[in-house]
Amino acid sequence: MKSMTVLLASVCVAAAGLSAVAQNDTSREVRKEVRETSREVQRNANDAVKDAQQTIKSDAGDKLAFPAGISARTTDKDAKGLFDPLAEITDSAFSKDGFNNLVGRLVDQDRDRINQLKDRKDDELNAVIDRVRTAFKNKYGRDINAEVNVHLEGFAKAITGEVQDPNALVGKWPVSSGMGAGLGSDLKNEAGKLTPEDAKKAEDKLFGGNVNLEKGRNVGLVHLPASHGKPALIVSLIQESPTWRIDIPNNISGQQLHRNLVNALTEFEKDQAKWPTDSIEATRMAVHCVASALYKADTTNAPLVNEKERPLTDMPR
Repeated sequence: MKSMTVLLASVCVAAAGLSAVAQNDTSREVRKEVRETSREVQRNANDAVKDAQQTIKSDAGDKLAFPAGISARTTDKDAKGLFDPLAEITDSAFSKDGFNNLVGRLVDQDRDRINQLKDRKDDELNAVIDRVRTAFKNKYGRDINAEVNVHLEGFAKAITGEVQDPNALVGKWPVSSGMGAGLGSDLKNEAGKLTPEDAKKAEDKLFGGNVNLEKGRNVGLVHLPASHGKPALIVSLIQESPTWRIDIPNNISGQQLHRNLVNALTEFEKDQAKWPTDSIEATRMAVHCVASALYKADTTNAPLVNEKERPLTDMPR
């Protein structure tokens, strides 16, 4: 009987030992699975961050869309016509006494407001234009001359649409010009956008009055990607038959636009060390500089995109 008791005790000890071993093995397996799961979560998080960064750098233009009240066209064979005013404002901005020509590429409502500026002094603006043009020609052997097929197609993206309801555009047009990080906070408020009074004029006046946003009016957007140290920018346009013109916020006065342009060109001049080695990229930088001046874009501390990254080559034909 005693031997039987000893035997049973031995069996119990052995079973307990096996149970402990099994528990240890299970514990090790659990810990291993936890470690693997943690690594997988970290890898997925890293991939998500990379994808988000890539979206900001390259795919922002794919999110270009109109606000409610405008129907987008499914085929945009004429969209590249929206690049013409961007090329023309760039050439005007870098031409002596070219401010009036630049203003001439804005919509009726903006021209009427800005042309109220009297006794404008262009000496400071002309002086910085002369310095920049000289420096540009010395570096690249050519003048600053933006060409649509060279400097904008394949770089910027454009879409067109048609106004369906002017009232739906109150507080939403021109669209907010800033996209992504590094942009000035003044781009994100509703100041300078379409008012209820403007929407009523657009409905009641022949051809939309000077608001030009009546039902059936052609409108467009151009997206300039973040590049050359400048943040991404959206330019709003209205077709004043047959010409596309740029629409800027209504709270920008003639004096402010003039000062914005002087400041933008002065900054461009100070950034000569950052001018690209290629004249095509340098001209694109100039386009971005002038467009930013129209919308008061804050170009300080903007992300610097590698020049080798060619964004948005899917321009509709």
